[in-house]
Amino acid sequence: MEQKDYLTRQIEQMALVLRKLIGRLLNADDPTSLENQELETALNTDFHALIELSNEDFLDKLLNEHHYTTAHLEALAEINLLLVTKNERSDRKNLIDKALFIYAFLEKKEAIYSSKRQQKIAILQELKLLNE
Repeated sequence: MEQKDYLTRQIEQMALVLRKLIGRLLNADDPTSLENQELETALNTDFHALIELSNEDFLDKLLNEHHYTTAHLEALAEINLLLVTKNERSDRKNLIDKALFIYAFLEKKEAIYSSKRQQKIAILQELKLLNE
């Protein structure tokens, strides 16, 4: 029981960190200055190595090692979208692919239709076409 409570607290803390990071990315003039270190702290892993994984390994790591919920996945996809739209990154294609993969997973997993999610998917698909 104690271990389950600890894990629940850790997951809730991660959600708070991800939400705070989204807020800071939205308001930052230079998001590159805070994104990588804070993402690595929030994810407790090397962010660049994480997005270099295959989509299946990426999702497996987030769900099984980091115990991400659908809310965490949604937040991470939104962070990827913000990073892509806020600045020019060398890993832009991977960020777009991972965000689209997360959204596709969420579309299958959740029974609720989200028009906001559909808008984000459309933006990402447009960005993907521009990057090819």
